[in-house]
Amino acid sequence: MPQLQVNIEGKGGAYARRLAGRATLEANEILLETLDGGMQGGAPSVGIMLLINEEPGIAVLGQTSARLFVMAAEAIKAKYGELVGGVVASADPATGIAHVTVSGETVCTRCSKRIPDSFTFCSYCGHRLRNLHRT
Repeated sequence: MPQLQVNIEGKGGAYARRLAGRATLEANEILLETLDGGMQGGAPSVGIMLLINEEPGIAVLGQTSARLFVMAAEAIKAKYGELVGGVVASADPATGIAHVTVSGETVCTRCSKRIPDSFTFCSYCGHRLRNLHRT
């Protein structure tokens, strides 16, 4: 199984030495697919497919464990914070289809964290975001 390496330095060029002298092609589509039991031990995995612009009919395939994929996402989240505030995701186990809903977001005036705009209290610091009106 290939290694998954994530560089979160944020300056770019971390892998420039490794790319030097190699032909690089731009992917016009990046596809992700979860694979139940995709790992040798039966754990779920994530398939990563890159469809190449310049070379029709050429694709690059990679696979990593779902656990490592989520750990990479958590490392990015640790550096940049919540980038997709207001996201609620759920999956239907019977169909295997995930549903993702994105609501608008607002910023807490006390702690400056981004949170869904449907919240009346900040989930980070507890600050009241708006007056509660009872009808």
